[in-house]
Amino acid sequence: MEKRVIKVNLVGAICVLILIVAAIVGAVVLITKGVKTDKKKDTTDNNNTPQAETNMVDSNENKEFKESVTINDQVQQITMKQYRSKLGYIMNYDIDNFYIEPDVDGVDKYQSQYTDKIYIIINRIDGSFADKSKEILSQLSKNKNENSTYEMKEENFSGKLCYKEQIEKNDETFIKCTIQGNDGYYFVVEGHCGNELKEGTLPIMELMIKSIEVM
Repeated sequence: MEKRVIKVNLVGAICVLILIVAAIVGAVVLITKGVKTDKKKDTTDNNNTPQAETNMVDSNENKEFKESVTINDQVQQITMKQYRSKLGYIMNYDIDNFYIEPDVDGVDKYQSQYTDKIYIIINRIDGSFADKSKEILSQLSKNKNENSTYEMKEENFSGKLCYKEQIEKNDETFIKCTIQGNDGYYFVVEGHCGNELKEGTLPIMELMIKSIEVM
């Protein structure tokens, strides 16, 4: 009788030992699986980081910001927003005074919200900027002789050479900027402003045009 009791107790101890070992193995498997899941999650999060940053950049393009401009000897704040054009440039524009008509007949038009006498047209031209530069420079004397208000200045637009021409005719101030593009093309920007409105508007237009950056 005593031998049978000892045998039963031994079997019970073996069963308990097996259960303990099984529990330990199960715990190890769960921990390992959890670590792998965390690593996978970290990898996924890291892979998603560039996309998140890209989305942040895209959202920044739609943000409004303030710019200072001097109008009638007074510094004023205007609200600007960046526009990324399919034509291959970026420009800031005054959202309170202009709206965009994008890619109409191959050009972008920034139209005044209040009058058709004020607008900016931007066109991308296929061709040699060097040849166009020679043409502009060769016409300087002729243009000056024909209209004493004609002026031409060389400017730098975010690392790109720009020939800025300005002239007054027919009660209008006309700005034309020929901006160096990348290989094989350049941009022509034409700004129109009625002279009765130019004191309050021309500084804003010039600020907008000066912000152009070739992509």
